[in-house]
Amino acid sequence: MDEIIAHIVEPYDYIQLILTIVTIILSVVSIIYTSLSFKMQKEFNRKSVCPIIETRIFNYSDHLTISLCNNGLGPAIIDKLLFQKNEVEKFSLIDFVEDDSPKIGLILSQLFCFKEPTVILPEKSIVLFSVHIDNYRDKTSKFKNDIEYVRKLFAGVNVKIQYKDLYDNTIEYCKKIEFEVKK
Repeated sequence: MDEIIAHIVEPYDYIQLILTIVTIILSVVSIIYTSLSFKMQKEFNRKSVCPIIETRIFNYSDHLTISLCNNGLGPAIIDKLLFQKNEVEKFSLIDFVEDDSPKIGLILSQLFCFKEPTVILPEKSIVLFSVHIDNYRDKTSKFKNDIEYVRKLFAGVNVKIQYKDLYDNTIEYCKKIEFEVKK
């Protein structure tokens, strides 16, 4: 032990001692910098793969489509999808059709009914409801009556979605379906 102490306090080794201390300090600073850099990169990766869900409504004279689109950079894992109108919640838009209504179930191009977790990849969409004039033989009166009925029926329905990103962060989304209802 005396040799070590003598080695440290000898006057000709002060330069070597200073270099050793500086080396140790630089090593500690580089380890701290690397740790902080890794933490910032991990946080950036989490934020950069966040899904962003939005409702798209295509309301034209010859077709009506309601869809969910993922505009984010990561996949959206949908855990819960509900449609709410007047405090009544349903799992599908078609469930809002009343018994005395026209049988719009026969004219649907597409209908999505949520039953289990669904994944929407980035820049992809899921069509929730679609009606197109090509499904009709009589392309004028019956279609116009049915499409107006559907617009009035679905106006004011809230789409409620609960979804997760890749890191199991839960995100909730709610949007009201609004059409230009023609009188």
